[in-house]
Amino acid sequence: MSEADSGPASVSPDPLTPPHTALHWTSYGTWYPIFRKHAPKSTVIDIPSTQPELLDWLDSGTFVLPDGSGPSTITATTSATISSVSSHSSFSDSDEEEPEQALSLPKLDAAIRDVISKYSGPVFPKLNYSAPLDAGFMLPGNSLQCYHPEDVYLLLKSSEFVGRDLEQLSHLFRTSSQQAPTPQLVLKKWFSLNKSYEFRCFVRSNSLIAISQRDVTFYEHLQSSQLQQQISDKIEEFWEDELVEEERWGLRDYIFDVYLTKDLGRVWLIDVNAWLPRTDPLLFAWEDLDELHLREKAGRSQKSLTQDEPEDGVVRLNLHPSPADFAPQVNRPQLRILHDRRMQSSGGTGATYSSNMVPKDLVEFAKTRGDDTTAIPGGTDMSVDQIVKRWNDKVDLEDKSAQQEDV
Repeated sequence: MSEADSGPASVSPDPLTPPHTALHWTSYGTWYPIFRKHAPKSTVIDIPSTQPELLDWLDSGTFVLPDGSGPSTITATTSATISSVSSHSSFSDSDEEEPEQALSLPKLDAAIRDVISKYSGPVFPKLNYSAPLDAGFMLPGNSLQCYHPEDVYLLLKSSEFVGRDLEQLSHLFRTSSQQAPTPQLVLKKWFSLNKSYEFRCFVRSNSLIAISQRDVTFYEHLQSSQLQQQISDKIEEFWEDELVEEERWGLRDYIFDVYLTKDLGRVWLIDVNAWLPRTDPLLFAWEDLDELHLREKAGRSQKSLTQDEPEDGVVRLNLHPSPADFAPQVNRPQLRILHDRRMQSSGGTGATYSSNMVPKDLVEFAKTRGDDTTAIPGGTDMSVDQIVKRWNDKVDLEDKSAQQEDV
């Protein structure tokens, strides 16, 4: 029998918070004002009231960056490739179409520049729920630091995570009887994080049941059981003192990310996520979290039974203690650290989000002319459809040549 099955057979999971409610409370513009003093400095910009054209641009098929949003911090090669590819419609094979006119977003440009000036340095962008972590390869150094509006736009446009946010917000607007969150651009003041001190925490039915290492990398110093206990204690203390005691907070099921300073003297609230499949459970599986919830609930039920006040004049003695009476408290969160170097993710952000990358040989191929011998400086003057057609023709030709050699 597993540890999770040791509770009463009658224990059943508590109902989860409805998705619409969970998404309302975990929208950055909702939770940040409540926990502002514990989170990095951020500015929330309402997109529909500032520059609604951004939403249409993000949903469009163009990659032409908004006019006037520079100066550029992307490399010359990347800039030329993006501009030349996106200046053609991906639905047309014509080489004679006029270059696509770039959109201008002056109000949003000004708002972003004001925030960068206020923070005296780069910012880290995200929408209501997701950051463009999968698009970091679009900027130099695989970084998410944005110094100009165009950096922000490039990351948002290149990110599948951001696209998922927009689809979700659109769905909420169509289906929710409650007021759905409006699309918001969040700009956080950039500061470097020691990834080994980032953790994801899981709260189910107002109980902190699990903590996972946020960056799935093996760290030697995290193998210390003493340090692990200190980390767990510090996070649990922060949760009890700040999140549980916050009367304005209206969720029972949620997942929050924290960052601990190296001396464990400060806990920063980095993000709050809905208890939904869209949130990555990291070193846990959802089944693990369900079992921990049942075990924690069974422990609370057992504790409630054993702590019933006796009748006046009656003293209850436990003459036959069970092993469970000596077990650790079940309401302590389970901390998981990566203990095997072989299990860590490899290659950093670029490998983690490789579905958003373009194969290197295809990029190099796109930079050559029709004879495949002369490289085009800075990129290509073909549309995406033309690149794909040339690539397929090249593969077919190679296959035919191989077949002839076999004969």
